[in-house]
Amino acid sequence: MSEPVGKWEQSLLLQKDPLTAKNTPETKIYSIKTLQKLLKRYAYVYVKHDTTGQGRAIYKISKRKDGTYCFNGFTLQGEPLNKCVATLNEFH
Repeated sequence: MSEPVGKWEQSLLLQKDPLTAKNTPETKIYSIKTLQKLLKRYAYVYVKHDTTGQGRAIYKISKRKDGTYCFNGFTLQGEPLNKCVATLNEFH
């Protein structure tokens, strides 16, 4: 039996195929630095845990005009989360 493929590996596979590459969103390995860069380019960013499923550990992150970061989504346990913080480090 083969090992399950995580979201990162799925993204790499989709980016290789010409039929799916143009419809695959930009995908990066998570770090606070990478998140900050993406939020400068996009109004919001989705962050997903590599191995979870069923909507768990998915966050929609945005940066408001006042500089606060807002996290909306679900924890690893599937609990809803709606929180705004002054810095990304506060969320971690």
